[in-house]
Amino acid sequence: MDVENVVKIDGNSDNSFVCKRCGFDQRKSFTPLTDELKKSYFRAALSQTPFRHTYDAFGGMLKVTFEEATGKLLQMQEHVMVKRNENGDIAMSDAMDFALLPSLVSIVHHFDEDATEKVVYEATTEQREEALKSGELPEALAQMPIVQLQTIRNLFAEFAKVCADLVVASQDENFWKGVGRN
Repeated sequence: MDVENVVKIDGNSDNSFVCKRCGFDQRKSFTPLTDELKKSYFRAALSQTPFRHTYDAFGGMLKVTFEEATGKLLQMQEHVMVKRNENGDIAMSDAMDFALLPSLVSIVHHFDEDATEKVVYEATTEQREEALKSGELPEALAQMPIVQLQTIRNLFAEFAKVCADLVVASQDENFWKGVGRN
């Protein structure tokens, strides 16, 4: 998209709100809820399984999978943070990492076109429970380069927002009935 030729919005031709890379006008609302995400969420709800979504980063070289955390995992995560706070052992990065831990399913590196991949981190619900019981971050996260870790934190924030938006969308009776508004 040619950023120089952005259409005026509200009579304003100020391009300072337009992403120079992709051309998205940040004054417009952005809703990441695609029909495919809604269908996936609906299937998970019907099958009574946690909603799961995989994100690609770095041009597909990093794939990160999250799933909705259970109430039990969230309570355990809160317990760890309260305990660390009481001991004075809490840092902002700990809060971010323990926030994503209940939902983080896997981190996979894809190195080249021939599908060579390396599983950097993988955890079942039970393994995530154990990590939270121990109160220690898994070694894979503790030793991860900060650029990758920050990317995973950002993807988790996006996942949490998508889940919140899906909950709101699911309150519309038409979401479940499969009909549109007239």
